[in-house]
Amino acid sequence: MVIQSKKFPGPGETILGSKFFMNQGGKGANQAVAASRLGGKVGFISKIGNDIFGLQSIDGLENVSSQNELREIVRRERLVELAFEGLRYFDIRRWKVSEEVIPGIIYGMTYVDQSGNSQTVSLPGFLKVFNVQRDYLWPIPQREIELNPNLTQNPNW
Repeated sequence: MVIQSKKFPGPGETILGSKFFMNQGGKGANQAVAASRLGGKVGFISKIGNDIFGLQSIDGLENVSSQNELREIVRRERLVELAFEGLRYFDIRRWKVSEEVIPGIIYGMTYVDQSGNSQTVSLPGFLKVFNVQRDYLWPIPQREIELNPNLTQNPNW
């Protein structure tokens, strides 16, 4: 479940939301996608309740026609459900979509100013980059290379 509000609540503050929506997915769907990406043949079996959440899940998954379509549903679910938990960067690297997602201006929160206009905080002077030839692998610390002569540094580091 996701509720949109005009501002981020402070500690202990209760605020009103302006939009509400629900998505399908969850831990089991995330695991199924991961196993599939590793080359496993995956079938997804789930017990769904006879309530609005169960009916919505059936509607959302009943017409999925491809592995890619299911993968996008799970990715969207992770984006929404795990927001602010520090996992997004690792997800986009694991999915090999970093070069599409990372580059650009840094944007922060959007808020409504005192005039009622939406404002988005940004840092236009700083441009994020992602080097496909280098950034999917991190550098191996020099001390580790010195300790093990069989190690070589990752490319372009």
